[in-house]
Amino acid sequence: MLNKINQYFFSADTKPDRNIALDGLRGIAVLLVVFSHLSNSPSEINLLPFLNFTALGKTGVYLFFVLSSYLLDRQILLAIQREKDDLRFWKNYFLRRFLRIYPLYIFLLCCYFLIYNLGSEYCICMRDLKDIIAHLFLAEGFGPFWSIPVEFKYYLVSPFLMYIITDVFNSKKSLVLPFFIVLMGSISYYTYSNDYFSEGIIKEMWPYLPVFLSGSLLAFLEVNSNDFEKSRLFDLLGFMLIIAAIVFGGSYFFAEIIGWKHSHLFSFFRENILLQGLLFMLTIYCSNRSASLLKWLLEFKGLRYIGLVSFGVYTIHWPIVKLFEELKESGEYSSSLLWIAFILLVLLLSTLAHVFIEKPYSKISLLKSRKVN
Repeated sequence: MLNKINQYFFSADTKPDRNIALDGLRGIAVLLVVFSHLSNSPSEINLLPFLNFTALGKTGVYLFFVLSSYLLDRQILLAIQREKDDLRFWKNYFLRRFLRIYPLYIFLLCCYFLIYNLGSEYCICMRDLKDIIAHLFLAEGFGPFWSIPVEFKYYLVSPFLMYIITDVFNSKKSLVLPFFIVLMGSISYYTYSNDYFSEGIIKEMWPYLPVFLSGSLLAFLEVNSNDFEKSRLFDLLGFMLIIAAIVFGGSYFFAEIIGWKHSHLFSFFRENILLQGLLFMLTIYCSNRSASLLKWLLEFKGLRYIGLVSFGVYTIHWPIVKLFEELKESGEYSSSLLWIAFILLVLLLSTLAHVFIEKPYSKISLLKSRKVN
C-alpha cells in the first residue's frame, strides 16, 4: 500500500533531471503562506504562542516566484542551447503552463461563486460572473489569488527574455550578468523609491520582475556552468538564508529576535523585494549543492508531499481560515487543536484536488516534445 502511494505521488523521482529538493522548498513556501494567514487572523491561530508567522505570507509567495522562474527558465535555456526549442516544444510549454493552473483554478472559482451565492462568505467571494471572467483573463485576483495573474503573466514574458539573453548576448555572455543587475536594480529602485510595496498588494507583474529574474539569473548561470560540487558549507549557508528570510520577513520573529527599535530594517527588507529575490536565489543555489542536513530536510517526503500539492493548499486554504476564525472566537476549541485540525483538513482537500484534477490534467500533452536533459 505504502509503495503504491509512494509511486503515485513521487513517480517523477526517477527522471534524471529531477531536483527533488526543490519540492521541499516549495513545501516551505506554501507553509509560510498558510501559517502567516493563520497568525494574521484576528483570532491568531497558532500551534504555540511563539510560533507566530505574521507577515510572512508574501515572503512565501516570493519563494514561489523564484522557484517557478528558475525551473521554467532553466528548461527554456536548455532547450535553446541544445536547439530543441521547436514548435512542439513551445506548444507543450504553453499547454503545460495552462493545465498547471487553470483546471483547478476554474473549479475553485466556480465553487466560490456557488458558496457566495448560497449565502456564505467562507470564500474568496466571486459575487457574479464578471468576477469569474476577470480572474480567468488575469485582470483580477481576490485574496491569495492575486499572485496567479502575476505569475502567469511571467510565464508569457519569460520566453522572450530568455531569447534576448541567448541571442543578443550570444557571443558576449559576460554581459548577461550586468544586464540582469541593471534591469533588476532599476526596477527595484523605482518601486522602492515610489513606495510600491509599503501598503496593499500590487497586482501588476512588472514590479515583481526583480524577484522572478533572480530565479532566471540562477538558471542562466547554472546552464552555463558545470560547477555542482556539493559541500556541507552549503547546508549551513542554506539554513542561515532560510532563517534570515523568516526573521526579517516576519514581524513577530523580527520583534522578538532583532528588536522592534530596528523596524526600519524590517521595512527595508519587505519593501525592497530584490533582497528577498536574491536571498531565495542563493537558497536554491545552496539546496542544489547541499550534502547532508539541508538535503535531508528538503528531500524529506512529508515536506515534499506538501510541495507537490502546494497549489491546492494555496488556493483552497483561505476560506477554511475564515471558518476556523469563527471556531476560535467561539472559545470552545484551543488554538493548538484548531491549528492541527486546519492543517489536516487543508491537506486532505488539497490531496483530493491533486488526485482528481491536477494530476490527470498534468498527463495531457498536445504533442510529445523531445526530452531536454
